Amino acid sequence: MKLLSKVIVLSVFVSVLSCNESMDDITVPTEIDKKENVELVQKIFSVEDFKYYSKQENCVINKLSKETIKDFKDNLKYGESGLLASAKYSLVEKELDKKDVETFWSLFGFTASYVEDHKGYYCESPHNCKINSQYICMSGC
Repeated sequence: MKLLSKVIVLSVFVSVLSCNESMDDITVPTEIDKKENVELVQKIFSVEDFKYYSKQENCVINKLSKETIKDFKDNLKYGESGLLASAKYSLVEKELDKKDVETFWSLFGFTASYVEDHKGYYCESPHNCKINSQYICMSGC
């Protein structure tokens, strides 16, 4: 049991510190990596996590304007399972370049191409996505 506790503490510690590293040091899987079943490491599981990472100096979130950060945070929606249900992506993707968009979505455990496949819908209620061009409706809906 002591070993399990140490592993959990170490995992949390590594997760918390990882966004403090230079975002250039984070490797985002490519389409080839996805085909080889390389898993992304999700860091943001809640609005509180987003708030935490938005305060980290070297995090890609800080490349966004304060207005966009607030707009994105205020429109984040998580499902009962704790997975991202919906987010307003339009302003984020206007302010970041392609590489930073990949890095941004990797914090949520997604590739930008996966997000691209889910654009144009908003999670109105569990398992109920409605058309809305500024949002994504994800598997947590």
